[in-house]
Amino acid sequence: EDGSMVIFNFGEIDCREGILTAVAQNKYQDLDQGIDASVSIYVEMLEEQTLSKNLITFVHPIVPVLDPTRPTVKRFNQRLRKKIKSSKYLKYLDFFDELLSKDGQNFNEAYALDGTHMSPKYLPKMEESINRA
Repeated sequence: EDGSMVIFNFGEIDCREGILTAVAQNKYQDLDQGIDASVSIYVEMLEEQTLSKNLITFVHPIVPVLDPTRPTVKRFNQRLRKKIKSSKYLKYLDFFDELLSKDGQNFNEAYALDGTHMSPKYLPKMEESINRA
């Protein structure tokens, strides 16, 4: 609805399947180029929707639950955060680091649910981030 507050979340599977497959098929020179292309398309689409529907738009970080894709998710989130921070129309929910262990290498087990998904226990972190944005 026009004027609504919305939260968009790019899925971890998009990092695992889409970008890595495109790089393997030589559609991008390397992973960073694939991430940059995906982030640009994603942000452009979000800004377009935000403006056309007069939305208040928050962008959720990609969740780092799965061990095999965490390095890619971390790289994607770094680039996504930077791009969103430079947008006049989008607000990044900046709590990604809290989803990681203290050393930044693993998923924060406080938010684990079933090995694939996050527990709703993380929602207070998201709420805090919305209030700061």
